[in-house]
Amino acid sequence: MFLQKDFYLILLYKHIGTNYKKNKMNLSTSFFENAVMLLLTACLTGIIVPLLFRYIDKQRNEKQKIFEAELLRQEKIIESQELFLDHLSELFWEYQLLLIDVSYYHQFPEMDIFKMKLKAYEENSGKLLGKIRAEISKAIRLTPLNVFEQLKQFYYQELLPVDLRLTVLVSKEAKNNDEWLKLNAYAVYTLSEKVDMTIDMLANQLELKVT
Repeated sequence: MFLQKDFYLILLYKHIGTNYKKNKMNLSTSFFENAVMLLLTACLTGIIVPLLFRYIDKQRNEKQKIFEAELLRQEKIIESQELFLDHLSELFWEYQLLLIDVSYYHQFPEMDIFKMKLKAYEENSGKLLGKIRAEISKAIRLTPLNVFEQLKQFYYQELLPVDLRLTVLVSKEAKNNDEWLKLNAYAVYTLSEKVDMTIDMLANQLELKVT
């Protein structure tokens, strides 16, 4: 009976010893695997995270450069639009003053001043009209299409016809002051108003007008 108990005890000790060895081996294996994983994670973190931050910084810098380039481009466009508006206004009024001078001085008996003003008109009007048309061509790239069309309409329906009207009066050597006075009134009042309306329209469309 005692021998049987001893036998069972021996078997129990062997079972416990075997399980202990297995658990010990499993613990060792698990510890090794965890250690390897931690080491790999540390290595990857040290490599990938800096690369990721570098990529993010690069993307941010590229977007910033694009934004700054676009901002600079917009500033240059606005500056060009302001110069365009100022120059076109000056050309309009320079031409108009030439027209007013000729039509105004025709009414006086002393014709020397009229002839001087007419000569100035004939020498400069063609150049001015050409410059005005060249400025209007700039509107193709500086203004919306509808603004360019309105400027062309003003040029062909207002400026060229009034130039022709003066040319006809001069060529006919019209002595009737009424025709000259009508031309002068048109240049002083009607054309002035149309020039102002054109400049106002342009300033509004380009958002260069103070509200």
